[in-house]
Order: sequence, then structure tokens, then C-alpha cells
Amino acid sequence: MNKEDIFFKATGLKVKNISLLGGMTNINFLVTSTDDEKFVLRISGINSNELISREKEFYIQNKMHEFGFGVETIYFDSISGTKITKFLSNAINLTPKNISNFLPQIALHLKSLHNLKIKLKYEFNPFIEMQKYIQISKTSINLIPNFQDGLKLFWFLRDEIYNINRKYHDKDMILVPTHGDLVPENILITDNNEVVFIDWEYAGANDPCWDLASVFVEGNLSKKEEDKFLKYYDPTQDELEKIEIYKGLMDLLWSAWSIAKTSNEQNYLEYGQKRLNDALRRKYF
Repeated sequence: MNKEDIFFKATGLKVKNISLLGGMTNINFLVTSTDDEKFVLRISGINSNELISREKEFYIQNKMHEFGFGVETIYFDSISGTKITKFLSNAINLTPKNISNFLPQIALHLKSLHNLKIKLKYEFNPFIEMQKYIQISKTSINLIPNFQDGLKLFWFLRDEIYNINRKYHDKDMILVPTHGDLVPENILITDNNEVVFIDWEYAGANDPCWDLASVFVEGNLSKKEEDKFLKYYDPTQDELEKIEIYKGLMDLLWSAWSIAKTSNEQNYLEYGQKRLNDALRRKYF
């Protein structure tokens, strides 16, 4: 079934125009219907449904929209992973080049997400995700040289997170609502200067420092820009101690993701090697 037929079957609307938006985990298209309404059509990428629970994503995306985060979902197929959301015509996607212009707004919006007093029924646990990616990859895990060194570092850093949490909170993990994948392109700024987070595939209950590390690493922020962000976010002492550690954990998890995602049709190993190298170069303490 082609994209136009998928869209019509899901919405009952005919397509006037369709264009590629891009994506790594999936492929996204901007669809304009014959009555000039605009939508984003998401088609799952190769192996994506092995890596992501679409049932979990659907639950969290709806829950976040209920609390004022994210965009309205028009259609969601939890089997295929096909999703259709409203396109915000009055908003722009951020990029690493312009994200620094909006740090106060993003910090305050992210803090409000982390402060939501709700208990999500799903977690995004990076340590369980790592085990899943390794299982999916099997012997391919060695496609990236020195990845075993990265795994040793990953479990060492996990134990450091546990130690900090036990020191301050007497438990292994701190869990709040998180987005999980705050690349600049998943952050929209409206013409009213409001922040909107999109693409909640890696969302769930997780440590808020995962999101902080995500903004910093994926946005390629300088130390000065990170400090500006944190001024508005106002982290606790234990959070300050965990951010650098989570940067490395994130690099290593996405390195493993790149191996699990690689197939005959798509190769993400160069990306995975870079994330591994970044993790091995970081200074954590």
C-alpha cells in the first residue's frame, strides 16, 4: 500500500501533496490534504518495531497530550507503527544551529514535564534497553570495534548512577515523566514562543538527567550554554553529579541502537562508532 492509500484509509482524506521530512528511527512525511489541512505521516523504519513498543508509545503520547505536552494524534496503528499527527503550521523545528536561542524556554518546559505529578505505567530504562539491543544484535554487536570496552564502561557508569541515587535518595533509580530523545528536531517553537515536544518513542518514567544529557549532547551545547540552561532548570545537587554520567550512558546506548538498527538496507555503524568514541573520550569525574 502506498503512502497516499495509507493516509486515505486512516483519515478518509485525499492527498493533495506529500513530501519527505526525514528521520532516523522512522520515515516522516508532510501530507497536505485536498482541503489544505496539513499532517505528519510517520512510517516505521526497518527494525523499528523490534526496538520500540508501539503500544507503550501510543499510551505515553496520548498521556502527554492530555497534560498539555506534544501534538494531537489523529491515527495510530500499534501493530505497524504508522502514526498521523496534526502538523503545527505556526511552529518551527529546532536544529543544532538555533537551539541555543531558546534555552530558557526549553529548560522551563522540560522542568514542567519532569514535575508532572503522574505515574506512568511504562518506564524507559536505559539499562534494560541496552540488554534488549544486545539481544537483537546478537553476534553483530562486534561490528563496531571496541564496543565491548564501551559495554564495560556502560555497566560501570550504571553503578555510579546507583551509588549517587542511594547516597541522596536511598534507592537505585529516580523516575519522573521524561521524553527520552530530545534531539533539536524533536523540539518545536511556535510563533507564540511556546515549546512543543514531539516524537515520544523513547519516553517513559526515567531519570530527569537523561533528558538533560539529551538536550546537551544532541544540541551540541557549549559549557556556557549548558550553564545557561541549568540556570533556568535549577537542578538539585545529585542531578548535577549525574548529568555527565548520563551523557556517556546515552552515547553508549545509541551506539548499541545503531548496531541493532543496521541491516542490509540501512547502515548506522558510522553513527554508532562516533557515539562510542564520544563516550570513551568523556571525563566523568
